[in-house]
Amino acid sequence: MREDIVTGLKNAMQRGESLEKAMRSFINAGYNPIEVRQAAESIYGGATTIINPETGEKVMPDTSLQKHIIQPPRQMPVPVQENKIPTQKPARNKGNLILIIILVLILLALLAGLIYIIFYGQDLLDKFLT
Repeated sequence: MREDIVTGLKNAMQRGESLEKAMRSFINAGYNPIEVRQAAESIYGGATTIINPETGEKVMPDTSLQKHIIQPPRQMPVPVQENKIPTQKPARNKGNLILIIILVLILLALLAGLIYIIFYGQDLLDKFLT
């Protein structure tokens, strides 16, 4: 039994194809009908119905497998994985550092001016108004 056929049949059924249609696809693609049947048997543990490509007749019918051909097995939902982009800290360069220093100095100058106005504001107004 070839594992590539088993894997192919399982993949086809996961996509919603019936087992019979998947088997027919493998046989039409040139795979040995006996190997395809054996692969299908390994999936469900029983004989399967296949169509001989040369004569067109069905080979080895099995009614216990027909329910799987008509209704494929339920598929488990596949969890959706979010694509998370790793966050990186922004690289600090000298330009950003200089800008921060300048802004801090401006803030200190404004605070110093505010403190001066609070304590000496009246004197400053008197000088300007006289």
